[in-house]
Amino acid sequence: MEFLSEIFIKYWQEVVVAVLLTATLPFIRKYVRRKRKEMINFFKEREHLKQSLLEAENKLKEAGELLESERKSREELERKLKAETDEKRMAQTEAENLRVSLEEERKAREESERKLQEEAENLRVSLENERKNREDLESKFKTENEKRRNAQEDAYNLRLSLEREQKAREESERKLQAETEKARNAQSNNEPTDAQAQYLLGEKYYSAKNYEQAVHWYRKAAEQGYAEAQYMLGLMYQYGSKVKQDYAEARKWYLKADEQGNTYAQNKLKQLS
Repeated sequence: MEFLSEIFIKYWQEVVVAVLLTATLPFIRKYVRRKRKEMINFFKEREHLKQSLLEAENKLKEAGELLESERKSREELERKLKAETDEKRMAQTEAENLRVSLEEERKAREESERKLQEEAENLRVSLENERKNREDLESKFKTENEKRRNAQEDAYNLRLSLEREQKAREESERKLQAETEKARNAQSNNEPTDAQAQYLLGEKYYSAKNYEQAVHWYRKAAEQGYAEAQYMLGLMYQYGSKVKQDYAEARKWYLKADEQGNTYAQNKLKQLS
């Protein structure tokens, strides 16, 4: 008994604890089972929460990936939109440039058509002028041919006239010599009254360059109606040979000689016309 008392005294705390443990053991067991069950539920909930968290992380990751994909898609759409906007802007610019080019081309075409029309009109006018010039040249050619033919005829007639004049001059010189000899024989009367003799005397003085006496005797013969004297008197008045140059006086004597058929007087009248 003492032994037990000593043990009790020595180990009373442990005994009390043992008794208490024995008394509370069902409760402890129940508590432990409950706590164990709570712990199991806790671990299950934690595992479930962990699983939910993992699923949430996966979903968040998927959402992030989806968001990244959406961001990339949005950026791609923005890039495409920007590219389309740039293309649209470039297309509008190109369309505006094309419109300006077409307008310039239209103006250039209109200007080219106008120049072509002007060139065609100028060409038509040039052709018309060329045709007129050709017609004028043909007309002038015909006129020149006619003039050349007339000139040839005039030259031929002039040559014949010259031959006749030469023959007439030779005849006149022969007659002049004879009349001069006759006039020399008639000098005893000093002043001849015959118109032809007066003319021949004037010719003599004219050949001797005594123009004053030549005019004197030409006038006397001319006043009697001698055509050659009238012609020579007109000639001296025309050129002012020792008389005052007077075209009216020259014309008067040429007309008188022309009325008697003197061809030289006719030519001189044409010159004075």
